[in-house]
Amino acid sequence: MTKLTGNDEFKADGGLDLRYRINAKTTAYLSINTDFADVEADVRQFNFTRFNQSFPEKRDFFLEDAGMFHFPSDGLSPYYSRKIGLSETGEIVPIHFAAKITSNQKNYNFGLMDVLIDSPEGERNVFVGRVRKNLENGSTIGLLSTFGDPRSKEDSYSVGTDYQFINGEFMGDKSLSTKLWTLGTCNKAQTDSELKISYGAETIFKGRELTLVGAFSEVPENFNPPLGYVMRDDYRKYRFAGSYVPRHEDVEWLNVSIHDYDLEIYKDTGNTLSDITHTITPIEFILESGDNLGYEIAHKLDRPTEAFTIFDTTLPAGEYEGFYHRFFFNSHSKRKVVSRLSYLYNEGFLAPGKRYEATLDYLPIKQFMIGVGYSSTILNWNHAPKTELNVVSGTSRINFNPDLSINNLLQFDNFSKSLGVNSRLQWEYKPGARFYFVVNQTYLDERTGLTLQGFGTAIKLGGIFRF
Repeated sequence: MTKLTGNDEFKADGGLDLRYRINAKTTAYLSINTDFADVEADVRQFNFTRFNQSFPEKRDFFLEDAGMFHFPSDGLSPYYSRKIGLSETGEIVPIHFAAKITSNQKNYNFGLMDVLIDSPEGERNVFVGRVRKNLENGSTIGLLSTFGDPRSKEDSYSVGTDYQFINGEFMGDKSLSTKLWTLGTCNKAQTDSELKISYGAETIFKGRELTLVGAFSEVPENFNPPLGYVMRDDYRKYRFAGSYVPRHEDVEWLNVSIHDYDLEIYKDTGNTLSDITHTITPIEFILESGDNLGYEIAHKLDRPTEAFTIFDTTLPAGEYEGFYHRFFFNSHSKRKVVSRLSYLYNEGFLAPGKRYEATLDYLPIKQFMIGVGYSSTILNWNHAPKTELNVVSGTSRINFNPDLSINNLLQFDNFSKSLGVNSRLQWEYKPGARFYFVVNQTYLDERTGLTLQGFGTAIKLGGIFRF
């Protein structure tokens, strides 16, 4: 990899990735001086809530057999791979060594991963292990453990167990599934470093047209898995949801209609009400053409006990209540022109406002796509200046043939005033062997125009060796 820093200095680096299939059901992965510069850039996200936000994993090493390490908890996870090799602000943290082995056996599945990362305080080692026993009819029981903290030198850990029951012949042609989980964590990087335990349960009934969901979970205060993710802490959550999806065989233009209701109640662990959200989708149509459109309304009541910040606006503790309405339309993904449109109107929850979102992709031929996206969010705070956030993006994809493609992503927003450009060439020069060439550029919008702030290129070559 080569990189141009802000001082116009070039740096070079290199690494090695290996993937070895031990047998038909077991695979080992090894990465030395891991470089993720070839990874597709994140789509810019902005958090309009007072809770933590998560991002999807896009790095191949962590995506390979990622389902093996999945833990079926709600709103939290003991293992969140985005913490490894990335700082809290999204900056790359060097990974010196990473190894993983996964196996899918008839009665057992397991995965083990160990990563050695760099830090200003010295090298740190993190480990995650997962084992799951397969029971009858798709049911499972499992254990997941982690050790180490990628953002602290303390020896912290998490241990979780889960059970998933599936009955695919409930009441004849219906299904009933239940999952139970418990997770303990000890984060010694925190002042409150005692072992903390969370737990939850969920049951889902599915019929031909009706789905019902009931769930409960509890997470104690200051619950923070060192290698995981938690959206919020100190809560008891109750969820009840129902969905009715009738087919309309007698209506020529309509395939199904969707009618949803979702209730979420949060109390703190002292049993004091924190927030309630009622979300109703009175109507959503999925047309015979594959297009869908609908309307959603939600009522939110929130009672934060501490001041919180959204963007650069600080809101006081108190009670916030209001409705929001959302209208949406998505065209069929097989069309030459694919559009996704959404309009949200907030009557007053946190701040009156509105949000427009639109994307348009044009595919004149199968081998070529060009797209544009735009979103605008306006929040009229009661005791602060108005926030207006605009995000513009552009994408393109050229498939010269099934083995050679070029992808481009451009993103600009008026909050950071920066333009990011990510270009990726991918060539599979023989089955299973790939060549990547990536260019990343960052520009800052200054009074004199766009100024180059960062430039990087990466070359990655992968092959298959049989022995």
